[in-house]
Amino acid sequence: MSRRLAVAATLGLAACNPQPSPPAAIEPATTTSAPPPEIAVVAEVDADALELALATVPRTHTHPRAARSKPRARVAPRATVARASGPASGDVWEALARCESGNRNDGGAPFYGFFQFSAATFRSLGYTGTADQHPYGVQLEAAQRLQARSGWSQWPSCSRKIGVR
Repeated sequence: MSRRLAVAATLGLAACNPQPSPPAAIEPATTTSAPPPEIAVVAEVDADALELALATVPRTHTHPRAARSKPRARVAPRATVARASGPASGDVWEALARCESGNRNDGGAPFYGFFQFSAATFRSLGYTGTADQHPYGVQLEAAQRLQARSGWSQWPSCSRKIGVR
């Protein structure tokens, strides 16, 4: 019997044989010096039946390396943060003021107020003086006008931290 048929027989493909032979009796081990056979022949298989059986077995791996690799876990797609395109809610403005100034009406140069306006930017929005000289409501109105005009890039770090950019 060829080596291929013997291997197929040990793998249990001998069931393709229409007339199976009775199993061989297992003999107890002897103390002789003869080496044991490499492949035990379970049953003889017709070569044509074996070819047919092997042809119908589906291949699970097409690349030899694929058989050794561990299956990859499926990763859920990352959730995206919705970006505000219109006017942001009050919570966003409160979070921005908290991030920019610690919710303090800061009067330190070169940036002033809750939203840390430069004096030039605050005046370009049509207001007088510096932002810290005005109440929160006026500064909020100025911040909303600046955001509508220039976007969230006027507050680069904090707009990222609060998730609007």
